Amino acid sequence: MVKHLWLIQPGETSEGVMPIDAAGGFTVHFSPAWDILCLRAFVLDRTGHTCSYIDTRLHEHLDNAFEEAEEDLPPNSAFMAVIYTETHLLPSVGDIIRYLQAHHPGMPITLFGPHVSAFPDTIDLIPGVDFALCGDPEVKLRHLLDSLDVTHRQKLI
Repeated sequence: MVKHLWLIQPGETSEGVMPIDAAGGFTVHFSPAWDILCLRAFVLDRTGHTCSYIDTRLHEHLDNAFEEAEEDLPPNSAFMAVIYTETHLLPSVGDIIRYLQAHHPGMPITLFGPHVSAFPDTIDLIPGVDFALCGDPEVKLRHLLDSLDVTHRQKLI
């Protein structure tokens, strides 16, 4: 079965948790995280699945961020949320997870990114997370998607 992924870029929640930029702000850019761009290209080019990019930074409320993505869901496809996660974005990641649980109960939620790779032991402490992809997520995500329909194979990932 074709699966449709929501690749989600969390937004900043508070000025108090901004990352430290040793270059005085010159390295902070408003662009998608490189990891999301690479993952999107991989999903579209090397799997039979589809995806939408949702940048929550462009919207004041999560309802607005997900409205268009909900309208564009392919018919008869299962879908999964894949959330980019950095440590300073954890409050926003938590908000997104709670939103998805309230509006799309049962949707699998997967985290990837620098926080997951650096602190894999902390992922169990985040409620609502079904899967976490440490390191380069592309091949791991493809295997996960291919095995979601076969329960006994998930232990092999």
